[in-house]
Amino acid sequence: MASHGRVDGGRVVRPLVDGPTWHNSRGTSRRLDYVFLAKSLSLVSGRLLPVSFSDHDGLLFEVRSCVAVFGPGFWRLNIRVLEEDLFKLRPLCTGVMEWWEVAKERMKGFCIGYSKRKARGARSKLLRLQRLLELEHARGNHGGTVNQRACDSLKTQLRKVAEGRARAYLLRSRREFLERNETCSAAFFGSIRTDRTKQVVTGVRDRQGRIVTEAELEGALDGMNRRKVPGIDGLPVEFFHTFWYILGPVVLEVLSAILRSGTMRGSSASGVISLLFKKGDNTDLGNWRPLTMLCVDYKLLARVLANRMGTVLPHLVHVDQTSGVAGRSVRWNLHLIRDAIAWAEDQNLPLMVVGLDQAKTFDRVNWGFMFRVLERLGFSQVFVGWLRTLYTGVGSVVSVNGHLGEAFSLYSGVRQGCPLSPLLYILYIEPLAAAIRADAGVKGFLVPGSGVLRVKLSQYADDTPLLLDRDACLVRALEIFQNFGLAAGAKLNCAKSSVKYFGRWRERGRMYPVGCLFAQDL
Repeated sequence: MASHGRVDGGRVVRPLVDGPTWHNSRGTSRRLDYVFLAKSLSLVSGRLLPVSFSDHDGLLFEVRSCVAVFGPGFWRLNIRVLEEDLFKLRPLCTGVMEWWEVAKERMKGFCIGYSKRKARGARSKLLRLQRLLELEHARGNHGGTVNQRACDSLKTQLRKVAEGRARAYLLRSRREFLERNETCSAAFFGSIRTDRTKQVVTGVRDRQGRIVTEAELEGALDGMNRRKVPGIDGLPVEFFHTFWYILGPVVLEVLSAILRSGTMRGSSASGVISLLFKKGDNTDLGNWRPLTMLCVDYKLLARVLANRMGTVLPHLVHVDQTSGVAGRSVRWNLHLIRDAIAWAEDQNLPLMVVGLDQAKTFDRVNWGFMFRVLERLGFSQVFVGWLRTLYTGVGSVVSVNGHLGEAFSLYSGVRQGCPLSPLLYILYIEPLAAAIRADAGVKGFLVPGSGVLRVKLSQYADDTPLLLDRDACLVRALEIFQNFGLAAGAKLNCAKSSVKYFGRWRERGRMYPVGCLFAQDL
């Protein structure tokens, strides 16, 4: 569509607006600007608007669309107002008896009101200046004389407002840059003992069950990333940072009450699920990752428990697993696989690298199995009870194009977005790795110069490459995974799991899906 007409199939259907869109100081006017619309849009109306920052007029038009209309989503605090002197939060609750959810609603209402008044004032000023500029141009359109000096003055004021908003955006961008610097198989628990995995020692177990302190909560708050989407209450990390001197004792008392009662309520127990596209066909729901936005008070408690759990993970999780364990790096996995392939190629040894991919890995975690693993590893009943609290009575809503769906309860899985989820998952998956390591039917790849040491697998969270030198070992490893799935809820994605051959087995081909191997005579 040109500025003066709409294009449909290469032809102009009807004019959008009459009149030129460009003017210079010598009185010359031309139609130079073009706007093109998709065929899915239908034109309603249009008109020209004078602007302050260009010699081209603006074009305001209204269209109708049959595509999806985005909803308002849920409220989120504009963190820029925290830096303003006029934005001062008064103490809103006198104690924990004034329920935390009511306090958050009052804080939310205060923030919304302040932000609305601030935005309304700025918008009114812009609209007033723009209207005065339009009136000056209207005199010229009706044969009168345009007061060029008044127009220039109005344009200057509009530019100052626009520059102020741009400068605030640049400062915000610079700050962002600086801030960035039930039932289970006894065989699996038996394999934990066979693998000689250490249990949490008594002294450490007692420390994990000590009461939560305000200092711990403040440390957890300091360790949380800024500029993140808040939970359904709309209060971001920056809000808690700004008013921690008020909210700290209240949050501590509320979280202590939650741990004593064993249940979570209100917004703290609810998350907002948003889908993040991974790769492949965007019409396939399986190619979208569900991320859960959680409230800061929930994440503070989860982070405190995660910090306590992280101190014992190096003693509980085998060195094959490098995700979420302090002092370990994913480079270990890469170096191991690289060196194994290089040795097999150099010595012409048989080697297959099996990439096991799990379907909906984090969503299929069986809570009963997970908590039994924690108890078997030696975590105290108090600490496991606190973890159960975070999974009791919780639910989520799904946000699609800003529209929030109905709330639903959760009965399995770990939330992608919770500080505890990575740690809980690697403990949940450890029995599988321990069973493979302990099984004599899975030989693994012989490490050169070690005598008898064989490496069977390498793990980074749910990524589990197997290093095998016998076909029968792959069959046995798949049987172990199938039994693990029956006990823990996991499921192998055969379409995405694959086998690649190296060394003496190069002639077998480059790569096969694991699903094809079941049809082969191994």
